[in-house]
Amino acid sequence: MKVGDLVNNYKPTTPEDPREEELDTTGFLLFLGVAGGIINGLSVLGMNILTPPTRTTDPESNTTVTPASAPPQTSLLSEETPLLRENTTTDTLASRQSDNTFGTQAPAPAVNDPPIKPRDGRRYVRSISGKEFFMDRDAQSFFVIMICLAGTGLMIVNSISAMVDAVAGAERGGGSGTPVLFSAAFRGDGDDGKSPVASIRAAHVALISLSSYVGRILAGFGSDVAIVKYGAHRVYCMPIAAICMGLAQVVGLFANLQWLYLTSILTGLAYGGFFGVAGTVVAELWGAETCGQNWGWLSWGSAVGGMLFNLLFGLVMDAERPEVDGVPQVCYGHHCYRWALLVSLGACVLSCALSTRMALRQRALDQYYS
Repeated sequence: MKVGDLVNNYKPTTPEDPREEELDTTGFLLFLGVAGGIINGLSVLGMNILTPPTRTTDPESNTTVTPASAPPQTSLLSEETPLLRENTTTDTLASRQSDNTFGTQAPAPAVNDPPIKPRDGRRYVRSISGKEFFMDRDAQSFFVIMICLAGTGLMIVNSISAMVDAVAGAERGGGSGTPVLFSAAFRGDGDDGKSPVASIRAAHVALISLSSYVGRILAGFGSDVAIVKYGAHRVYCMPIAAICMGLAQVVGLFANLQWLYLTSILTGLAYGGFFGVAGTVVAELWGAETCGQNWGWLSWGSAVGGMLFNLLFGLVMDAERPEVDGVPQVCYGHHCYRWALLVSLGACVLSCALSTRMALRQRALDQYYS
């Protein structure tokens, strides 16, 4: 059965029919509130706050045990662990032996000891915040990436229904797109009074949610594996997310109803993958001590990007609407939103370039300080 036959055979409900409201907004918002409260409540029950390790004290002298008098053991790595280059080992050992205010000779480690390497692969951290953070080049690049990627993702999430309606309307009216078949899971006979296009919209919303969930898992698990096995950095995931988001825009520019699902899947994967590692990247690049305020400032990029790109999509859709006797009509076809996707595609290219520069810069710093 063709899309045109399904849509043309659809009979809309009358205003007196209560089934005309296909989306129960009140019930949906109630579900979000109740479900969010339950999830957060259960999270509190299982939350375990770990305290940082502290140095032990000598019970007899009530003084802190110095590294010279403490028994040799594996040191715990922390943000204060000095990360020095290998060519400065000799100077460091000499300075440790000479800088001893209590006259205690500190044991020098063996020459063949392996260099200190944190488990997460991080070798260089700039523990900065405030004005110094705002002036940092990588922080500025990260803010632009947040605007572009988060804004593009939110634009697709909020506008996917309009895109489905535009493409379905063009195929129903015999536009340039080739009529496609509905998947068997989304076919409907119209007896319940609901349009088959509504099922397609719901399927896109579900695909975006599921793929975003999968993207967060893949980004978190994949970055951990890449760090442990290959010594990579979590910032390397950001160019991949930008490329994935850009591919979603390319598919959306030309896809019919059958292939438009790929736009939702790629958007969800890129959006979830980016936010799956973004917070951790902020902590790794600029220190965990100031991660809260730094991530708070960068989160403004998501708000700004969502507002700008959603406004852009609406302006493009309104500008492309045809007029009959001065009355704006509904717009059908890819041209209704094409310019919005072209701009978002350019934003994805910019994000890929900036994130690649950040990754290469971090790699060079890691190699220099390793």
